[in-house]
Amino acid sequence: MTVATRKSASRAKRAAPQPAPAPSWLGRLLRQIYQPAFLFPLALSLGAIITWPYLPAWAPDLSSELEYQLTADRLILPPRHDWIPDQFVDRVLTRAGATPERPLSLLRIGLAERLAKSLALEPWVKEVRQVRQDRRGNVTVDLEYRHPVLMVSTARGMYAVDGEGVLLPPEDFRAEDIRRFPLARNVSTLPRVGAGDVWSDPAVLGAARLAALLTPQQDETDPWRSLGLAAILLPQSPPNGGQPLTYELQTTGGSRIIWGHAPGGDSLEPSPDQKLARLVYYREQCGGFETAQGPTRIDIRDIEVIYAGALTENRQ
Repeated sequence: MTVATRKSASRAKRAAPQPAPAPSWLGRLLRQIYQPAFLFPLALSLGAIITWPYLPAWAPDLSSELEYQLTADRLILPPRHDWIPDQFVDRVLTRAGATPERPLSLLRIGLAERLAKSLALEPWVKEVRQVRQDRRGNVTVDLEYRHPVLMVSTARGMYAVDGEGVLLPPEDFRAEDIRRFPLARNVSTLPRVGAGDVWSDPAVLGAARLAALLTPQQDETDPWRSLGLAAILLPQSPPNGGQPLTYELQTTGGSRIIWGHAPGGDSLEPSPDQKLARLVYYREQCGGFETAQGPTRIDIRDIEVIYAGALTENRQ
């Protein structure tokens, strides 16, 4: 019994399975990779990388569809004043790259920035505050327009400027528009800049500021119209020692009002509002700026006294 038992134990010991060797790190990695949870996303990613360059060619061209085009009615601007030309929107869109055959696409990347740059180049635009594109296909613009305040008479014709002396497009005005603005006379320079740039003549810049003061509403209630003013006369020669220029106002009756310095500069003269009040007071007290003897010369530059006398100078 003892011998048989030992033999059986010996055979059992020889028949016992040996433990499998541990897999290498490479084997473990491959086992994890070759799983559906990994292979499926990998296949999708590789497919996307391969097909991505071809997607634009396969996708439909929506830019030619009307609902994806920026038309004039979709460019929403602040209400325009009377002097903004009818071609304003067309000029903005054309400058931004639109053509009659191919309007701007609402899907175009950087469309708002492109329109903002085009608007900033428009002479009638003083400031572009915001250009915003919404989901409905509209582009809303927040901006400030320039307003003409003065017609400048030169040897080459009439030019309109705003209150900062910025030249406005001459082609946007008609001959009958001239009488609707203050007129600057005795101008010795010509504009050497294009529309949208500042006319660099100091005399013109001062006249523009004075015209803006006299026409704040641009209607019949403005001092320019209610006082019966006809022209701003620029000095024919510059002052000595760099002193500010002295301007005169001509009335419709031919009288001359020595206004003095243009608004906005340091001066020992009465303020612009005080000067306007003096003109109103003088007209009420004297019944107008002219007398039975003819036009007068009125000086409102003194702090305390208004000087008036017969006009003897025949200045044009």
